Amino acid sequence: IEFDEDDPQWIAAKKTFLNPTGWLDGGSAYGILLNGEGTAVVNIGRRTTETFDITVKNVEIHDLRVKPMENFWAQITGGSGNAIAHGFFFETIDWNHGNVYDEDTGYYLGDAYTDILFAANTFLRDEFCPLGPLFFLDGLQEWVFTDETDVWNQGLGPAGLSFRCGSDIQSHSAKGAIGVRIDGVQNFELEDVHIHNLHNWGDLGSDACGEYEEIVFETGVDVDKDIQY
Repeated sequence: IEFDEDDPQWIAAKKTFLNPTGWLDGGSAYGILLNGEGTAVVNIGRRTTETFDITVKNVEIHDLRVKPMENFWAQITGGSGNAIAHGFFFETIDWNHGNVYDEDTGYYLGDAYTDILFAANTFLRDEFCPLGPLFFLDGLQEWVFTDETDVWNQGLGPAGLSFRCGSDIQSHSAKGAIGVRIDGVQNFELEDVHIHNLHNWGDLGSDACGEYEEIVFETGVDVDKDIQY
C-alpha cells in the first residue's frame, strides 16, 4: 500500500510509528549488561547478588546512539485518592512529544495508539485483566469521549490532573549509552573488549514540575535524581 505524502492518515501514522532519526529514545542502551539478580531498570548498584564467574573475550561494541526522552506521568486525583494514569501496566501516553492534546484548548487529539488504549479500557478490560487492573484510565474517559472537553477543566478541576516528572515513559532510571555495564557481578574477566563510537545525546531534565528531584510517585526503583537530570 502506498500513500500520498500529503495524506492526513499517512502523516499521522508517521508521527506515531516512525522514528526518522534512528536514535533510541528510551532511557538506556547497552552493548553488554551484566547485572545481579533482578531487573536492571532500577538504579545502578542495587542488584548485587547471585551473578558470578563470567568471562567475556574478543568482543567489539560500537555505534550505540541514545537520545533519552523524559516523559511526564499524569496523576489523577479522585474520590479514592491519587493514582497514576496508565495503560498496559506502564504510563504509555506520551504527554510530552505525542499528539495527545491541544495545548491551547486542552481538547483530546489522540492518535491510533491512544484511541486503541482508551477503547480497550472501555470494552476489553475483563479480557485483558485476568491477573488484575491492567489499565487505570477511568479518570480521563470523559475527556476523551466527550467532544470539546478541556483536560484541565473536565470536572476534576486544575487540581484533579497534574504531571509528575523525572522519568522515562516507564519510570525507569535513565542511564544513557553504556558500552559495558558490570553491576553487582562477582568474579568476572574481560579480555580483548573494544568499545568505541558511543553517543549519548539528551536534553537536561524538565523543570515543568518544579525543582528537579528524585521520582516520588513510583516506589521501589531507587532512581538517582542526578543521573536522571
